[in-house]
Amino acid sequence: PPPSLQIEQITADLDALSSSSSSSPSSRLLLLFERALAFMAADSFKRGDQDLTEALRLVREEGASLPTSGEQSRLLSWAGTFLHLKHELDEARKLLEESSRLDPSSVEVLIKRGCLHLDRSEMEDAKVLCDRAREMAPSSAFVYLWRCQLWMCGKMTEE
Repeated sequence: PPPSLQIEQITADLDALSSSSSSSPSSRLLLLFERALAFMAADSFKRGDQDLTEALRLVREEGASLPTSGEQSRLLSWAGTFLHLKHELDEARKLLEESSRLDPSSVEVLIKRGCLHLDRSEMEDAKVLCDRAREMAPSSAFVYLWRCQLWMCGKMTEE
């Protein structure tokens, strides 16, 4: 279904959950994360960010979690990305590192962490993460995009 219909359905599910006395923070977390992704698919990034912020609050303050560590990693990765884009670099770093701990095989999270180091002018750390991402996914265009960015910053020589 189109994102607008997904958003409507998830919002109805969240409303029903709010009126239920037996709902858990983890149930609400799952729906908020799904709706955040639907908002982003609909180019409604502010609303997506609001849902990610509330989802993160549920994780931190109410002990909510998603069903798998992979899904939990994905939530933290998205939340870290939004914090990075808002220049909240210290908090973004914490979330992306936790995301990496939950899913160490995620090349996407390694690249996001490398980009964060790049924005913090921590070039050696960025290079280490980009090198590790290249080892894990040698054909990924994103790996080479960020390696090129490092090269353009003068922190990497051609091999």
